[in-house]
Amino acid sequence: FITQFRSLGGRITTIEIVRQGDRNLIEPMQRIAEGNVSLIYAPLLPGDMVRLLETHEAVNETAPIMGNRVLRGNWFLEQHADYRDIIVYATGPELVGEAYLELAATYEERYGVAPATQDFAYAYDATQMLLQTLQEIAVVDGDGNLYVGRQALRERLFQTILYPGTTGTFTCTTWGNCSTNPLSVARISNDAWEVIYRP
Repeated sequence: FITQFRSLGGRITTIEIVRQGDRNLIEPMQRIAEGNVSLIYAPLLPGDMVRLLETHEAVNETAPIMGNRVLRGNWFLEQHADYRDIIVYATGPELVGEAYLELAATYEERYGVAPATQDFAYAYDATQMLLQTLQEIAVVDGDGNLYVGRQALRERLFQTILYPGTTGTFTCTTWGNCSTNPLSVARISNDAWEVIYRP
């Protein structure tokens, strides 16, 4: 990220380490504020991001914050309501398409509430891919014992080509990267995530 950002003309004024669960972010935020930054990139978990928002307000920082896809859910939106003056962006995949919308509708019908995040769809696709692969490589012996070879499972999953999932069509690499969705940038606007940029 740093190399690519700098190659595009970006300037990094400071790098701070925030560990999961850190309670006191005053000092790192003060150092960031001294750098007169235009944007704070902080790929934190939602709970840690809330603490960053608290600290951001406490030190009177004005730079917007950019996080990652884990923020793009209802829980973080609710927390952000207390910090509406802080501009927050989040990168991440944008799920669209008929299959995804049908799955989301099924989820809402079954549980009586809309999905809080898009993560349920990734879990669904991962489970479907795993179950299909198990059907292909699992072996049952004469006594009814089920055997799953770990290497066979790994190799078969990594050979996935054009798997039609609800979040997109998957083709996996030899490293197991099966990402399928184009990224987008969203901003919290009127207590909702609004996509503002698609590469």
